[in-house]
Amino acid sequence: MHNVSNGDFKETLKTINELVEYLIDNKEVNFMYLTELKTYDNYTFVHSLNSCVVSLFLGVQMAYSKAMLIDLGAGTLLHDIGKMKVPQSILNKNGKLTEEEYDVMKTHPEIGYEMIKSMNSINERGKSIVLEHHERYDGKGYPYGLKGNEISKYARIACVSDVYDALISDRIYRKAFPPNEAYEFILASSGTFLIRKLLTF
Repeated sequence: MHNVSNGDFKETLKTINELVEYLIDNKEVNFMYLTELKTYDNYTFVHSLNSCVVSLFLGVQMAYSKAMLIDLGAGTLLHDIGKMKVPQSILNKNGKLTEEEYDVMKTHPEIGYEMIKSMNSINERGKSIVLEHHERYDGKGYPYGLKGNEISKYARIACVSDVYDALISDRIYRKAFPPNEAYEFILASSGTFLIRKLLTF
């Protein structure tokens, strides 16, 4: 990724910290969903927070405006909210999901969108992340099989953040990847997950 000077990095962290605090202080976001998500599945809650931070870092480096960053952060913070409707036996299964279980897992973007579509504090740019974060640049994602620029640019950033944090986190069924290996994995998947220039700005 783009090299950031020490001073720029500190300023970026300060910006991200302020944005995350702003988002978490949003009562509609926090009290309606984040508290419930933390209670239901703490891994998904922590993953959502981490993915939000990574997305905001990418957004800052891409010179997004504050309004754009708020949309990006809010959508990424809630991107997996639909998993509250997925049985914990599937969310935390120690092993590969069956085809039937995977079909249930794949319902979470549409469920999440239905949960947040009437929220006034998140606009359609943010909501697109919840619905489209599992779409893939080659059209092999879900729920709609969108391809390329059919996918919201916000969802494309959230996709990278989602995959990166999942890879560097310990799971029941595997150990975490080192960050550099996770980055190399995503970079090697350019054209599948995303456009390469998102990782090499």
